[in-house]
Amino acid sequence: LGQCADPVFSLADGAEFEHSNQEVSIAWNNDGILRYTLDGSEPTAKSPIYEGPFSFSESVVVKAKVFSDDFFDSSVVTANLTRVWATVATPAIAAASSFTGSETKVELSCATPGATIYYTLNGSDPNSHATRYTGPFYVTDSCTVKAYATCYDYLDSAVTTHIIAKVWEIGDTVGAPDHTFTTGGD
Repeated sequence: LGQCADPVFSLADGAEFEHSNQEVSIAWNNDGILRYTLDGSEPTAKSPIYEGPFSFSESVVVKAKVFSDDFFDSSVVTANLTRVWATVATPAIAAASSFTGSETKVELSCATPGATIYYTLNGSDPNSHATRYTGPFYVTDSCTVKAYATCYDYLDSAVTTHIIAKVWEIGDTVGAPDHTFTTGGD
């Protein structure tokens, strides 16, 4: 009697993956029944029969073994598959550092497809209860814009900060008694 050939995983032992629903398949030469486990235990004649590719979302230890009545069983083959969480790209803030007049435009963007951006204008760190970015907006006074992005199946991005200063001109203070200004004498 010979021995069944060892099964081969589509992902090598020690492979890392970033997103949920990672798929793995197991190949063998059909010289017996392929059984596997997902909890790191040794496959037995009562373990699930491999019927095709399957997916998982967290780190897992897959073990597989071919059982046969005509040959010696294969060796147990192991694949330690580790979930490594990807991080959402830090959002970009496109806005002037200072402005004159009544308002200035602020645009936010994120390089991670499908990311949702949240922002604040008061200098506090944003969270999922902050204002959700839906498109360009305008600010009318000095502020500190802070933004972060979130996306399903990713770790949240870092917070980015952009300070915008309103510069008052003489014309802005005319008729505004609470504003003062100083000129160079001309």
